[in-house]
Amino acid sequence: MIKILTLLSFAASVTSSAFTLIITNPARYATNNVEIRIANNDCDNLGLSAQDVKDMVAISVGQYWNTVPSSKIRFHSGSFVDVAEDASLTDMKNSIEDNQIIIGCSKNSDLFDSANILAVGTMTVSAPARGIVAINNTAGSRFSSLSESNQRATLAHEMGHAIGIGHSTHEYALMYFVLSESIKQESLARDDSDAITFLYPNKSKVPFLLGSCGQIRDIADKDLWFNYIFVLSVLALFLMWFFVAGSFNEMQKPQRMKL
Repeated sequence: MIKILTLLSFAASVTSSAFTLIITNPARYATNNVEIRIANNDCDNLGLSAQDVKDMVAISVGQYWNTVPSSKIRFHSGSFVDVAEDASLTDMKNSIEDNQIIIGCSKNSDLFDSANILAVGTMTVSAPARGIVAINNTAGSRFSSLSESNQRATLAHEMGHAIGIGHSTHEYALMYFVLSESIKQESLARDDSDAITFLYPNKSKVPFLLGSCGQIRDIADKDLWFNYIFVLSVLALFLMWFFVAGSFNEMQKPQRMKL
């Protein structure tokens, strides 16, 4: 029995999730089609107009968060909203309505006290949900030095926080806490998909039998079926070994004649 449990534990660890949430139970958006409002101020230190940011957001959500079929929530780049160029996170939050997200540039020196901070994403602690993503538009901001693909990845990462997702420990995940030039995060990793599915499941879900507590998988998911088959195969091989070894040991026992 100990050997069986050890094998099953190993099989479960193959698919364990490493995503986290920003808080234990983040607020949920009350709509499945969330509008992302764009701050109507140009990012002059980054060489980006408000329209450039709007276009980047549209590409980013299409490349990342709108690609998860097991999640019911979708995002779209919406209308502009007036925000001061040195707006704080609170200022940005107050410029939008409930169940919306705002993305825009800010020169707020309290928010961005280092050029190495690319952007900041967060959301309201309790419902109704509002999400905020501020891009560092202070002088010397490193955001402007990023490639276009990494700029989109940065926006998508901070959007993840605005949805309620924390950092992942998987370096290939979009929600990994460091943006890597060597690892191109051009799509969501399974860990990212698990996170948004956990918060916004598309239909009735079942917890993965042997996975981590935070993981929810679709019963029709091919990865789920693969893992069930893998676990059952390991178990079958072990049982075959157990019975064959038992039969062999039985044959090796000396036959004693009793008087």
